[in-house]
Amino acid sequence: VLATAGCLILWIGWVGFNGGSTTAGTPAFAHIISNTVVAGAIGGLTAMILGRYREGLYRPERSINGVLAGLVAITAGCDVFSTWETLLVASGGAVIAYFSESIILHKFKLDDVIEAVSVHGVAGAWGTIAIGLLADSDSLLAGSRFAQIGVQTLGVVVCFAWAFGLTYAFLKFINRFKLGDDYPGIRISPEDEKIGLNVAEHGATL
Repeated sequence: VLATAGCLILWIGWVGFNGGSTTAGTPAFAHIISNTVVAGAIGGLTAMILGRYREGLYRPERSINGVLAGLVAITAGCDVFSTWETLLVASGGAVIAYFSESIILHKFKLDDVIEAVSVHGVAGAWGTIAIGLLADSDSLLAGSRFAQIGVQTLGVVVCFAWAFGLTYAFLKFINRFKLGDDYPGIRISPEDEKIGLNVAEHGATL
């Protein structure tokens, strides 16, 4: 219930975030808001149907993350995509986020509990590159579709390298120091991993 409420609050805030980026009350404002609302709805619906098809259940977190993946995917091009392109970008973001979460968990053995990397990172990368793939030629500031795809892809690569590279280097550095009584570095004990940090660190039981 709380996660769903948080998703809806984010969705409402996203309308202001994308719409407010125009910094002016122009006709583009309505189009941006429309794309934002449609993207969230289609992303949530796509993830719900995909989750039901693959898992046999309507798991709430699938719809929640689908909504967020749709919103993330549309943000970069919310002003240049048509409504039909918005449907494609948002549904694509939800599908990509769904499968990337499975790959991250099962192949790389990384437990991204709220699927933040899949929803914000992978779906965001798709939406950014989709500008070069789908936007009208008049909106391609790089001059050509191929050049625009290259620019968008370069931006994604740089952002990923900065975010993950800097974080990895920082964590690798502080992991050299003994921060706990029994285990070196920042990793917690196996017992605390099993029961979860909510219980081990905060005493929360729900």
